Parts: sequence; C-alpha cells; structure tokens
Amino acid sequence: MPQQHQFHNAHTGAYQPNQPYVQQQQPQVALPPTIDELRQGVSSANSSPVGYGPGGFQTRSAYPSNPNSPIFPPSNMFNQQQQQPPLPPVYNQNQQFDALSAQMANLNVAQQVDSTSAVQQQLERHVVANQADGLPRPTLLHFHDQKQSIQPDVTSLFARAARNPEFSNIPFSRAQSSGRYMRPTVTCVPNAPALAKKWNLPLGVILHPLADQTFEGEIPTVHMGNAGIVRCLQCKTYINPFVTFLEFGKKWQCNMCKCVNDVPKAYYCALDEAGIRKDLAHRKELIYGSVEYIAPQEYMARVPQPPVYFFVMDVSYNAILSGSLVGMANAILSSLDQMIKNGNGRTMVGFITFDSSIHFYSLNPKLTQPQMLVVGELNDSLLPLPSDLLVNLEDSRAVVTALLEKFASGQMFGTTQNVESALGAALNAAGRVLGRVGGKLTVSLANLPTLGPNALSNREDSNLYGTDNENKLLQPVDNRFKEFALLYSRDHICCDLYLVSCGNTRSNHSTANSNSNQYLDLASLTCLSKFTGGDCRYYTFSGQPNVDADHAFRHSLKSDLQRSLTRVTGFEAVMRVRCSTGFEICNFYGNFFIRGHDLLALPNIDADKAFAVEVKLSGGQIVTPNACMQCAVLYTSSDGERRIRVHNICLPITSNLADLYKSADTPATINLMARIAADNSPKRGMPSMRNRIRDDIVNTLRNYRDLIKSTSNQSYANHNNQLVLPDSIKLLPLMAGALAKQESLLGGKEIGADERMFYLHLMGTSSVYETSAMIHPLLFNLDQIQASLQGQDLFLNLEEDEEEEEEEGGGNDLDDYDERRTAASRSRLDYNKVQLCPLNSRLIDAENGFLVLCDARSIYVYLGKKYASDQSFYQSICECISKLNHVVVDDGGARGGGDLVDKCFDLCMHLRSLYANNMPVKFVNRHPELYRRAFMRKLVEDKTIDSTLSYEEFLQHVYTSMASQ
Repeated sequence: MPQQHQFHNAHTGAYQPNQPYVQQQQPQVALPPTIDELRQGVSSANSSPVGYGPGGFQTRSAYPSNPNSPIFPPSNMFNQQQQQPPLPPVYNQNQQFDALSAQMANLNVAQQVDSTSAVQQQLERHVVANQADGLPRPTLLHFHDQKQSIQPDVTSLFARAARNPEFSNIPFSRAQSSGRYMRPTVTCVPNAPALAKKWNLPLGVILHPLADQTFEGEIPTVHMGNAGIVRCLQCKTYINPFVTFLEFGKKWQCNMCKCVNDVPKAYYCALDEAGIRKDLAHRKELIYGSVEYIAPQEYMARVPQPPVYFFVMDVSYNAILSGSLVGMANAILSSLDQMIKNGNGRTMVGFITFDSSIHFYSLNPKLTQPQMLVVGELNDSLLPLPSDLLVNLEDSRAVVTALLEKFASGQMFGTTQNVESALGAALNAAGRVLGRVGGKLTVSLANLPTLGPNALSNREDSNLYGTDNENKLLQPVDNRFKEFALLYSRDHICCDLYLVSCGNTRSNHSTANSNSNQYLDLASLTCLSKFTGGDCRYYTFSGQPNVDADHAFRHSLKSDLQRSLTRVTGFEAVMRVRCSTGFEICNFYGNFFIRGHDLLALPNIDADKAFAVEVKLSGGQIVTPNACMQCAVLYTSSDGERRIRVHNICLPITSNLADLYKSADTPATINLMARIAADNSPKRGMPSMRNRIRDDIVNTLRNYRDLIKSTSNQSYANHNNQLVLPDSIKLLPLMAGALAKQESLLGGKEIGADERMFYLHLMGTSSVYETSAMIHPLLFNLDQIQASLQGQDLFLNLEEDEEEEEEEGGGNDLDDYDERRTAASRSRLDYNKVQLCPLNSRLIDAENGFLVLCDARSIYVYLGKKYASDQSFYQSICECISKLNHVVVDDGGARGGGDLVDKCFDLCMHLRSLYANNMPVKFVNRHPELYRRAFMRKLVEDKTIDSTLSYEEFLQHVYTSMASQ
C-alpha cells in the first residue's frame, strides 16, 4: 500500500492524509543516435548513456518511479529499503578526462521522469537534451512561462470541508498563495540545521507582493467590519487558511507560533460536526492565501497621502544633446491622463530643473503659463513660493502641460552650453518640498554632479579593472548619498533614478577598457534608490550620427518612465515577513531600509518590485509536519485607501535530503543566488562570488552523488566517476554557469563600473521571470519556426477581452497603445510551436538564421547571410524595427516584407507584453559596432570572454572538483 504524506489540518487540528496522486509512469527517454554513432554502427537507444568524465553523464530522479506516489512523497520514504531502478552500466573507467572534448559530438543523455506534480512534469518535458551534444537546456517557452510556477498542493488540508456540499464550490487550492507572489526555492523544507547544511544551496522565498494580477485573477478584498482585523496576540500573524479553530470555535491556534488566541465576539461562528466554521464560504481570509484587507483607523499614523510625483530633471548640455529632457517630458505628457485617473483626481505634481543653478516652477492653476524662478545659491537654497511648487494635477493641468510642451519642443534650455550639474542642491530642495507629504521623486541625470553639496569627482581608475581591488569601484565614495536616502525614507519619499551616460560607444574590436561613456559614479548614486524602495535605470547615448541607435535609447527611457508613472503603486508602505517557529529570516534582499529587526520601510512599492528573504533554521530539530510563511504589506493605494496585502504559503517538512532534491525550484534558486551575489560583490569582490557559485553547484551535486551511492545497489556505489543530475535541478549548472558570466559579475575591462553597477541593481531587484531571462536569454530562430509552422499561425486564436484592452496600457502614446492592443488581441504565442535555440554559437545556424534574442531588457535581431544579402528583405526589417522603436519612416505606415517580417514584429510585441516592458529592439547587422559584443555576451553557453568558462567547461570543472573530493 503506498505511503501518504500528512499535512496538518488547519481547521480541525487533525492530520489528514494527502490523496494519492496516480499517474502513468513515464518511459525513459532515449534520444535518436547521432551521426557519429550511426557511422560507428552504435544505436544510442540500446547503448549506455555517454557523458561527462570516465563514468558518463546522466540525469536521474531523486526518487524511484512509483505510479502510486502522492504529489508530495512522504518524509520517511527513504527510511525504508526501496527497490532502485536498474542503473546504467559505467564504462571506460580508465579513460583520461582530457579526451572529453573530442567526445562532445557524441554525448547523449538518458532522462527519467519521476512521478511528481503535473506542473513539474510539464516543465520537465520542455527541458530536454539537445541532440547535438546531449546537454540539458530549455527548448520551449514553457520554462519561461510566468504561469508555470510550482506550489505545493494543500487541498488535502481541507478534505473534511470539501465533503460538505455547502462548501463544494470553494477553491481550496487557492489557500496557497500563487508562486507569482511567494515562490520558495524548495517546495519542502528541512527539519534540522544539519540537513539544511547538506543541501548547500540557499533556502529562501522570492516575494513579489504587488505583482500584476493578470495571470492569477484579482486578489479578494476583505473588510472585517466590527470584528477588526484578527491577528495573533503573540507574533501578530494575520489570520489565514492554515490556522486551527478550537473549543467549538471560541479559540484559534496560530499556525506560526502555535499560540492559542480568543476569537473576537464579532468574529465568532460555531463549528459544524466536522470541526469546520459554518460561515467558511463567506470568509475569504480563511479560503484564499492572498487577500487584501481594508485597514481600519488604527493602521493610520496620519491621513493617507495623495499620489505625489515630483520631477527633478537635468537640463545641462548633455541632457539636451542626448534627448533625455525631451524623452522625460514626452513620457510625462503621455501619462498625465492615467495619473489623474489612478489618483481619482488627487494626484499632485511638481518640477525642479538644474544645471549650475536650481530652477523652480510655479504651477498655480490661476496662471496661464508656468513661472520659472532661478536660485543660484546652492548650499542653503530657500524655497520660493513653496505653496505653488507642488500642485494638484487636475486643477493645474493646463499649466503643467504648457511647461512640459516647452521642455519637449526645446523652447527652454534648447541652446544651453552649461555643462555643470548641481544635483545635490536640487535633491535638497526636492526634499524640502516633499518632506511634509512624501511621494515619488523622479530624477534624471546626464552629468556627474560637480557643484554644490554632495558633489562627486571622477574616481574611475582603469588600472583597477581586472585586479583584486576592482570591487572598490562598486562601493560608494562615502555615506553622503546614503544619509540623504535615509532622510527620504523617513519622510516617505521614494527616489527613482534615470541616468544617461553620453559618449562614443567603444568598438567591439577593443580589448582594453576604452569605455568613453561618461562616468557617473552609480555606486554612490544608487544609494538613493536602494534605501528608498526606488528604481534605477541606466542608458548610454552613442553620440554618433545614428538615428535608430539613439531612438532605441530614447524609446527605452520613455517607456520605462511611462511604466513607472502608470503601474500599480503603493505609497508610505511597510512590509514584514513572518515564518513558523524554528525558522528565522537571516537576510533580506531588494531595495528598502530595515527599521528595527525585520520591518522593511518602503516609501513606494509597485507591481515591478520583487524582494527575497533567505531563511535558516534557528534551533534544533523541527517536529511539526509543515512550515508556514506570511508576507504582509501595509500601504496606501493610489485612491487613498490604507490597505494590507497578505500572502501565505504552507510547505511540508522533510527529514530526508532526497526530498529537497525532488522539490527544488531552479528559477527561484538562481534568483536568490543572483541576489546574494549582487549584494556581496561590492564587498567581497566578483571573483569571490563567482567561486561561491561554482562551489555551491559542486557541493550540491557531490552530496547528491553520495546520496545516490548510499541508496543504490553496490555496483553503482563502486563508481565515483559519474556526473549525475537530479531532474528538478538539471538546468542548475547551465543557469549557474551563465550567472557567473553576467555583466554584473564579469571582472576586467569588458564592462565599465557604471554598467556593472546597474546590472547589480537589476539582479538585486528583479522577479524570477526577469532574472531567468537576463541570465539565460530567450533565443528564437524565425527561419526554423517559419519552416515548422507549415502555414499555421504563430499565435493561439483566443477571443479578445475588450474590457481588459481598455484597462491595459493606459498613459502610453497612441501608437504605442495601439501596438500593445494589437499584441493583446493576438493573445499569446503557441508555446508548442515555438522552440528556443541553444545559446551556443556552434549550435546556431548563423548563416541561414533569422535570430531574435530577448533578455527582458532589450531585444536583439540578427540576420544570417541568407537574409542579410537580400536587400529588399533587409530594408523591410529595418523599417519594421524602426516602427517598433517609434522612428518615423518614409512610407508612413504599413509593414512590408512579407509574413516573416510580420512574425518578427508580432514576436517582439509579444515579448514586450510578456515582461511588461517596452524593450528597445536593436538591429545587430545595422549597428555591429554598438550591439555585436553585447549580443555575443548573451550566448552564455560560449566563452563570452577569455576568462569565462563555456557550458561544457563549467561541467568539466564541476566533474573534476567532485572527483577530487
């Protein structure tokens, strides 16, 4: 009789066995023979799997296949003797590892899919070995699908409630918050510190509290009325689906600290004969893992603030030359309607511009034109007309529009020759304006701050690149900007930075650090966004007579700012994460300031902000059967309501290392590893973090090898020379090797300090889906896709939802809005028809290819000779990309070039929609001096530069390190 995993029943206090999950056992995958094998008369279907090292390379499940295994195997599965499946024979024990490279063409992988959750199996079916070399890699977009996140099934906890006909329509599966909001790195957790140490990989949860609700449905809103919000008296946990009601419903036990609390009289309801509250169907907070409470008066320290947007914009020569001022003005202009709508007419705005002086603007609604007031005193500037500097946007709409139109047209500052920057004085003035209210401070900068308080000097030393002291360039020069940021955080001011570096882009043939882009000292400036919950965007302006390249930068700047001004945003927020007794949070990652021990101060939080927590076991062995975690965010919505968004997850606890290998989530794990590396690189250096990544992989796979040896037959246990990958983390070596080659961790002269600092910021703040694409970009070959479609559509034909179309994309200009509408109406790609290409130059048909690569920040288009030599087709692609980047072209409208060009256009629009980012499209063929090196660095399976390891070499390193231990 199959064993059953037991979850603690939250409603009755009893233990309910999980229902067995019966699934047909998957056959072992045998790949077709390679060309070389056919020449040698060897069939790969009947031979042992060839692989890395003398012992071979294979993937293997952590569990023996069992068709009657439940979704979450019992924690004591490995305490009993299990019949292991036959192990592949090991051959060539004395073969020298140096001969490995010659065998690469013949590598093959035997994979075995074990009984696990349906989502996990769906994911694993799209992570297969490429026949060219047999190495695991993602092949279909399912791996990057934002809806394909794996969460434990907790419906068995509600088995008694589900048997009640009155509760038959309750979606008990939604008691677990979606992985889009809380995504653990493993879906079961160790019960002892010693077991966690053996796991080696970091344990934690990726948090995305205000993530867009596109895929999950709207989060239920709860108004508790006279009962007030019910929380644990001891640990302050919010009541949730995993608590237990006792004593006929008069008491409830907290699922975090096990404290027994009295049920408030206004919240009391009797229990039925099964121990379930009779009003369960009407209590959303007891059904849904994610809910949003309307906060009562006691959760308000002051009157909820209105949405406030204050702009501090550089108007020096570089800002005018690069077009950053024009881009900022146009983005704000196109967002005004949505800003007013989001704030229900309460939205407030203000403006300051600066060069060597500070310029204030009176926006009194009684004026017909804005009045500019110039202050030349930088060290102690007074605020002229303070009541007119921050105004209601709806009341002063005409004056604000007139000011922005002057900025956009070049009527103001269009002929300036001023090259100075008094950023510190402008920030000081903005703090005085916003200090009494709070809000979002948007700063644009195109020069190193050279005047007034907090002036900076150029400290970039090219001699430090590639040395042990290189990380000093990633450290702030002092604490001045951090102190500024802490003052902002105290006053609920969030600072977003839009930094533009001007200059000629270095040649792709250069090996020295010929980075002629202006140094801005992002290491110092990013303190403003890091400690205020803000964002940082960094752009380079080529300075060359190149229309498309400059438009790509301006388009990116404009779309980023539009997104910032129109997305879901919470103001004056705080966040706290709680976990079960026996666990504690040891590290927080993201942009925030920690007050006290664990309260995260977030002047702003929005739909694009993701955080992470690293968890450790705080004491001895855990005896409870499951562990819970709760994330709660208290914030003010744009319409002035004080709200509390709460997310909950419940994970089974295991005493077996094999369970951890079974339940690992590779994308979440790599996100947490990237955040740890980004946080520690400035302090410990990039080589140290790259070595840590490699060591983590080596130790994890070595422990798995030892686990397999201890539970397998003796013939296998005698062989130490196999590199064996569990199914759940078969992609981890690929992703870890790619992470070590990211711009954020690359040492040497290939990447400048500012650019590296920007990528460190991205790694520390991005969601799981964005991080996965940044580390392992999506590469499509439209030539192959076109051939495989055989006349079929690239997209699934789903019905349009006109109401969703009206809601999405608000605030963009007409052309951009229409393009987003077009992409939405086409729905999404048919993932079964769109195959990803390996990020390996040897496995790409570059001669005949039509390549589209997306890293969640940019889209690169590359044409092989087959297409590049066709002048008519080449011109059509140029026009298509120009339209995507909003460059005006001569034909005035329609796309040309046939079906393949249309597919390129639609694919780019879909990728923008997928990542909610109007990414610039960069045409590598047209501007190789600008984009070729960046494109080649995205092929992460290659040696992107001489000091990095290819995918094959990384696996060789892992193998040799394991063999020596």
